[in-house]
Amino acid sequence: MSDNIIETFEVEIDVNVPGEDKPVKKKVNLAVVKPSVKDYQEAKKIYNITFSNCLNSNTIVRSKMDDVLRAQGLWNDEKAAELQGLQKQSLEKEKALAKGGIKLSAARAIALEIKRLRSEIFGMLSARTAMDVNSAEGQADAEQFNCLVSSCVVYNDSKKRYFASYEDYLNSSTNKVAIQGANILAQDLYGVDDNYEKGLVENRFLTKFGFMDDELRLVNEEGDFVDIDGNKVDEEGYLVNAQGKRVDKDGVLVDEDGDYLVEASPFLEDDGSEVADNDWGYGKDKTKPEEPKKKTKTKAKAKAKAKEEVVSETN
Repeated sequence: MSDNIIETFEVEIDVNVPGEDKPVKKKVNLAVVKPSVKDYQEAKKIYNITFSNCLNSNTIVRSKMDDVLRAQGLWNDEKAAELQGLQKQSLEKEKALAKGGIKLSAARAIALEIKRLRSEIFGMLSARTAMDVNSAEGQADAEQFNCLVSSCVVYNDSKKRYFASYEDYLNSSTNKVAIQGANILAQDLYGVDDNYEKGLVENRFLTKFGFMDDELRLVNEEGDFVDIDGNKVDEEGYLVNAQGKRVDKDGVLVDEDGDYLVEASPFLEDDGSEVADNDWGYGKDKTKPEEPKKKTKTKAKAKAKAKEEVVSETN
């Protein structure tokens, strides 16, 4: 069985312990193993059931995708030609970068152009990719993979399945064990690499020559983070001014949520008078502390008035 192990990992999970009111944290050692013949057979059953259900509900099949995309105006001959042109440009730029023999600044410009082209290509393919995922085959593929994950995540010591069943995995598909297990199995089965972007030719070049850090963030000669156009950004990629404050594309200050930090004036009624309550939760108003309610004074006044009435009645 050890020969079938793809990768081991350790996670902290919540465990229900008799006598304890709340779940107790516990570290467990798990492994992802290669699917067995039986695992593939069970997964194929899930594929067939899902595919059949999709057909019964009139879900589109892959062979009809192009017709639907064209009917909806999402694809046509012009877009197909544009895509081919972008892909050709990208390959030509990559060849130029691979040949070298040019100034480093020129090579940097080529690498950034490849990034732009790749982004455009990805954008053009997004509609097709989204439809493929939701096609009958796409949904069946996903459920087949889920079934394999449910079988292949095991306890490292006993090699007993971690998930009790396929349904148990589906109910746990958002927890850390399910996510990590799925990532490991996908990498082994489909060659999905967490470092895929780091391996792209333009990113390898930019990282090697100090134009990009290890987290694939572009930097200028001073070491400041910049976007693809050379504008300064913060660690999260938001535009900033010379003082490091977040701004929009026109240089106007914004807060961490993108709301404008401008001097606001009260809204007005149609007769020109100020609206009674102008705080609508925008910009700095949404973060300012609430003013203390004046219930104490109101109660004090009420008590004082009541006392005066009692004294008056007594006299």
